[in-house]
Amino acid sequence: MRLAVDLERTVESISGVCTVGSDFRLSYGVKYGPFALMDKVGLHTILKVEERYYDLTGDPSDRPPSVLVDLVKAGKLGEATNAGFYTYPNPRYQKDGWLEGLDS
Repeated sequence: MRLAVDLERTVESISGVCTVGSDFRLSYGVKYGPFALMDKVGLHTILKVEERYYDLTGDPSDRPPSVLVDLVKAGKLGEATNAGFYTYPNPRYQKDGWLEGLDS
């Protein structure tokens, strides 16, 4: 499934982002879920990759997801700007009990 479809389906609320992040981390035993990783890389970088891929394919389903475009336009580039899919410093995924759903 393409990034655009995943993003559009899950980023309707912070709980969608957190659920995907915790499920991914628990399933694969990794430190960061996909949204945290995109925040670390930089959403502007992710957007450039998505735009280039869309330019190459021309397929409308490969168009960069609107939520990603909107975040970048708003200057929310991820960890570097303290805002992206998560809020920094101290994003929710770093809180004790987050993977187990015990955080508040």
